[in-house]
Amino acid sequence: MAGILYVTTLSLSANPRLYKEILLADRSGYDIHVIFFRLGNWTDAQDEEKMRNLPRVKFTRLSATRSPYLPWLTGTLLERISRRLLSFSRHPMLCSFATGKRAYHLEHALSRLSESPSLVIAHNPAAFLPAARFARRVSAGLGIDVEDYHPGETSDHRLSDALRTLMRHSLKMADYVSFASPMIRREVGHDIDKNDDRWITLLNWFPAAEFTVQPQNISEGPLKLVWFSQHVAANRGLELVIPAVKRAGLAVELHIFGHPDHGFVRSAIDQSENIFLHGPVTQTELHRMLGMYDIGLAIDVVADRNRALAITNKILAYLQSGLFLAVTNTEAQQAFMLDFQEHGVVFEPDTDAWEALLTQLIRRKEEIRNQRADRFVAMQHHSWEQASAPLSDQWKMLLKQAHI
Repeated sequence: MAGILYVTTLSLSANPRLYKEILLADRSGYDIHVIFFRLGNWTDAQDEEKMRNLPRVKFTRLSATRSPYLPWLTGTLLERISRRLLSFSRHPMLCSFATGKRAYHLEHALSRLSESPSLVIAHNPAAFLPAARFARRVSAGLGIDVEDYHPGETSDHRLSDALRTLMRHSLKMADYVSFASPMIRREVGHDIDKNDDRWITLLNWFPAAEFTVQPQNISEGPLKLVWFSQHVAANRGLELVIPAVKRAGLAVELHIFGHPDHGFVRSAIDQSENIFLHGPVTQTELHRMLGMYDIGLAIDVVADRNRALAITNKILAYLQSGLFLAVTNTEAQQAFMLDFQEHGVVFEPDTDAWEALLTQLIRRKEEIRNQRADRFVAMQHHSWEQASAPLSDQWKMLLKQAHI
């Protein structure tokens, strides 16, 4: 059976998009090897469970922590030296090491890998060049996933230019490239002067089975808002909504899921009678719970170019759950919500605008709840299974070519 090698700089649990791809490839019967990282945080335990659920998949877990110390030190020094040298050179290898210290770990691990997969798929920028070099060395196909607009994630113009150079070099070597939003694809196309039929826009929809319970109409109780992220911290939009939620009192509840930054929790959330912090849960658990709420908050504050172009996982999960959405009007989110106008509202990321909207949402509580089932049914044609079909087709074509 044809083999696929996945290469990433993150953990499995910190990259749900990668994990969905692995599940898709496993269901398709491919032999799979995944090289990923232990981050030394809450994702480690969740990764263990994910690995147990995929007994056919081979996993190689590298360490992103200081243990063992020497590889960590080498990667760190290479990253720092490479970033200093960016003023003098834009060599792709230099750009790769400057992108992140884990590029070195992957280069080292892949140089010692004896197997020859038919297809190599890279997730996250520091994995792009190591994966591309390895694919060329073993004459394998190459896929690259671009989940974010990486040059727009940093204010360091040298690093931003290095990321463009890295992507220009790596993406042109790829047999296909998948993008998590149309605007990220457009922006990358402008940067590297390339956009062809081997590029796929693949929104981060989730498996339909995770949303099997149709939400129930509940007329009693406060309006229930929900927000989730991997990290509950400052500068993620919560500061925009929390003051008005507190002032609304028992007419509203805000439920927050994610790993808490305790300083932010103490300053912004503690002592609030209508704000509930639930901590991190697995993706499947979260999706099963979303139907308990009324309003899904996608309250991104545009801190960089990437945030303006991204369509967040929150929006897609809320839609598949049948929730009504309150979405800040980033460039991408405003355009995206034009196709789902019955499913939510878009508003300015301003505290006064939010407070006025919250008042309206409280008044519309019964209407929002009564239409929940209709919204849920309307989203049955949007899922990872349907969205990922072009990706699966690319794999079949490349793997077939590899065996001709």
